[in-house]
Amino acid sequence: MPDQDTFPMTPLDQMLTSESLQIIKAAVPYAPPHIQQILSVCAKLQELKTALTLFPRSESLQAMSADPPKVSAADMLSEISRFAVGSSRDSMESLSRALNTVQILQTMQTEEPPDGCPAEPTEETGEKGDE
Repeated sequence: MPDQDTFPMTPLDQMLTSESLQIIKAAVPYAPPHIQQILSVCAKLQELKTALTLFPRSESLQAMSADPPKVSAADMLSEISRFAVGSSRDSMESLSRALNTVQILQTMQTEEPPDGCPAEPTEETGEKGDE
């Protein structure tokens, strides 16, 4: 097979696959052409069946399920970028740097000035506050 970019398995892929399904998928390139399509479709149908079992639509079950963990946008972007290659990865890294810059600026705006530093002028009056 030609040298191609390989992608790591995402957490969703890990939940949807099994050893036997991975073996079937690994065998696809070595099967006769008319069997490759059948094996590929069977593997994807099995993944779909597993996904439908893992993520039921019943509202009563959703109410009982635990809330998803709270993850920052930066952490989520960092995790997702592991699965990108080439220009997609470059774009995600640029977005991550921009997000970090925005977070730093937000932190700087919300911090109190050190004691002895004059307060910023208020928008309404243009006067310094708390003096």
